[in-house]
Order: sequence, then structure tokens, then C-alpha cells
Amino acid sequence: MENQQIVILDEPYNALDYKTNYDITNVIRQLKAEGRTVLLTSHQHEYLERLCNIIYCIHEKKNVPFTDELRRLYFSI
Repeated sequence: MENQQIVILDEPYNALDYKTNYDITNVIRQLKAEGRTVLLTSHQHEYLERLCNIIYCIHEKKNVPFTDELRRLYFSI
């Protein structure tokens, strides 16, 4: 399973300590630098916004691009 062009990660940041969180982030960045496609799911949008080129979310039962409008709607304080 090594050296795949597409890597799928389902909630890779769940229940991690600080060091492992850092390590996972570096692995994802390395995969991107190697030109691989990384499909990543997470409830933690902060990680997605730092790592992803394109973000989609489920909004009103539809898979839609994560826009500034949705960010303000759901994450503004």
C-alpha cells in the first residue's frame, strides 16, 4: 500500500496528543509536496483550512464548496 497517488484519511486528528498531531500534519504536507492527492475528512476546520487546497462541507444535506459565507455562518463568534 505504499507510494499510492491517492491517500484517503478519515478523521486523522481525532484523539491525538500534541506531538502526534504535529507529526500527522507533517506527513500530510509531505504527501502534498510529493504531488499526491490527499482526501481528508475532519470536523476540525482549522486543520482543513491550513492544509487543503479545496474544502467541501455538507450543508443542508448537500456536498458544497466551503465558502467564506459558510465560514462566517458557522464559525464566527
